Amino acid sequence: KAQPRAFCQMVKQRITSVDISFIVAEIRKRCVGLRLANLYDVTPKVYLLKFAKPDCKELIVVESGVRVHLTAYARSKPSVPSSFTIKLRKHLRTWRLEGVEQLGFDRIVDFTFGIGETAHHLILEFYAKGNIILTDSNYTIISILRTYKQDEGAKYAVKEHYPVEAVVPRCPLDRSRLSSLLSPPETTTLKQLLNSNLEYGPGVVEHVLLTADVKPNLRISANFVAENADVVEKILEGFAGVDGFLSSPETSEGIIYRNLIPAAKLSTSSPDEEPGSSNSAQYEHFSAFALRQYSAEERFQRLLFPNFNAAVDEYFSKFEDLRAEAEAQQQKTEKLSKVEWVKRDHEMRVAALQAAQQEAQHKAELIINHAVEVDEALNIIRGAIASSVDWVELQRLIKEQRKAGNPVAALIHELHLDRNRITLLLSEDPETTGEEAITAPARQIEVDLSLSALANARLYFSEKRASAVKELKTKAATPAALQGALKRAATAAPQKTQKEASAPTKVKVIRKPLWFEKFHWFLTSENFLVLCGRDAQQNEILVKRHLRPGDLYVHADLHGAPSCIVKNPTHGREGVPPSSLTQAGTMCVCHSSAWDKGIVTSAWWVYHNQVSKTAPTGEYLSTGSFMIRGKKNYLPPSALVLGLAIAFRVPEETAAALRCAAASSDGGGGTDGRTAECE
Repeated sequence: KAQPRAFCQMVKQRITSVDISFIVAEIRKRCVGLRLANLYDVTPKVYLLKFAKPDCKELIVVESGVRVHLTAYARSKPSVPSSFTIKLRKHLRTWRLEGVEQLGFDRIVDFTFGIGETAHHLILEFYAKGNIILTDSNYTIISILRTYKQDEGAKYAVKEHYPVEAVVPRCPLDRSRLSSLLSPPETTTLKQLLNSNLEYGPGVVEHVLLTADVKPNLRISANFVAENADVVEKILEGFAGVDGFLSSPETSEGIIYRNLIPAAKLSTSSPDEEPGSSNSAQYEHFSAFALRQYSAEERFQRLLFPNFNAAVDEYFSKFEDLRAEAEAQQQKTEKLSKVEWVKRDHEMRVAALQAAQQEAQHKAELIINHAVEVDEALNIIRGAIASSVDWVELQRLIKEQRKAGNPVAALIHELHLDRNRITLLLSEDPETTGEEAITAPARQIEVDLSLSALANARLYFSEKRASAVKELKTKAATPAALQGALKRAATAAPQKTQKEASAPTKVKVIRKPLWFEKFHWFLTSENFLVLCGRDAQQNEILVKRHLRPGDLYVHADLHGAPSCIVKNPTHGREGVPPSSLTQAGTMCVCHSSAWDKGIVTSAWWVYHNQVSKTAPTGEYLSTGSFMIRGKKNYLPPSALVLGLAIAFRVPEETAAALRCAAASSDGGGGTDGRTAECE
């Protein structure tokens, strides 16, 4: 029997109402005011929201019913979005995020895009199976991921009103309410009673009970309050402390508790395995404040993060990594013998032919179901070609019409006019195919411009018949192939294993670009940073914001030559070497019109205080132009040669280790600072 996967040992599997309070506070602080640049569906239940403004990008990952948080990890995205994602993009993309709030103390988050009558709400539910709902300003549902009906009769579907007034209100726990809860008509455990009647979550409830020196599994009856007045007071103080954390959620830290001795390892781990090793330690819980049940240092390791979102992101990203590793390991351990591989190969061929038949039939049926729209798209492209419209211009016109909301242009995905074909995006009809169709991506179907919609459907039916003939021939050849594989296996040494399948893609940390990466830049051979503007606007920004005392300004008297600056980290206390100036001059000349014309000429440099934006009387300086006062220092003629290098950015501890290694390779002749760092 297969061993349980490592990632199944993670106890906490979804966020609670308390977690949402801290998460929403930080999302509100970092994302309100940003525009939704795009929205992606990673899986049918996991969505990625990309918010951006100049020099600022934020990513929010949403898993329906499980989690929502800011993320620093990149995830692979499908090339074709689902119809639900297309609907969300239509109403939310490029809109400004005006507010984020938790509805009452419920596990519901409301993202507000826009203001007034044009506003839209993206509502995320994290109870039961979860949901993602798009509504208008009056909370009338426009699109919904999962249509369902509650026991009370409220229906959650398109054109229905979302009942925001029915959310659980947020009110601090007082003595009278707690006393009423702790007087149950039937005997039950204290932890179970509080979990079923309060929204704090099981982790917080257990923490409060342990803080009050009460066993969470203590069974209580109706007379518990009268007999334990002091205990009730301690429990009330514990919940008041939690409410104190909730009153200022934006200042919370993040904590992950790592179980150094997971339960599944207690009986199976070897005596030589150290507690806390990478093979035994697993994440157990995350919280915005310290929890009493995880205070045992010999059992749990506490990992601190600067904020709660970072802890939640790390926790669930580790979950995804463990799942990817388990799947990759499972693929590696599935070793097939030669005969089994041949059998599997023939089965895969038959399955591929059957899939090709289903695919061809599905495409043909989609073309028939959308015959009118397909013929309209074909007629539009034919008419444009007959009118001798340029292919590039035709592609641009289609994009403009698609942005304008033209339904026919929205069907056209790609043009293959060199093959006289185009690719259309055809979707299933949710009314005829059920609720699953709303998350299914639109199908890309190639059609021939010289044929009608029904004639194209006929071609796909012909492909289906050809695949059926190949399937029969493959099945007939399978017994002979197996016999041949048996003979070869008996006379030759079997191969060791099949080539290992590639592991599933893991989540990767998004590298934050450095401030100067928006310009043309490079490091000289003496490690001086050289920056060049990409256009007139960047030339203006470069000089006004980043030209500091000690820096040098490099330019050339050529059309298109950028403004370049050589950053001097010593602020003028030491000069810039001539070789660095020569390299900066080459960069400046190569980015001018001299590159196309093959002109070999010289650049020049001046000090920072010689560059001015003040024009002489009666003259005007355009954007990106500057007045140079004083002598220009001309450099040697620059060869039109550029190189390409790859720079690796490593963590600070790795950089320190590299500096120490360089110091030791010098025979101990490094600088005093480097020697002290290594010691």
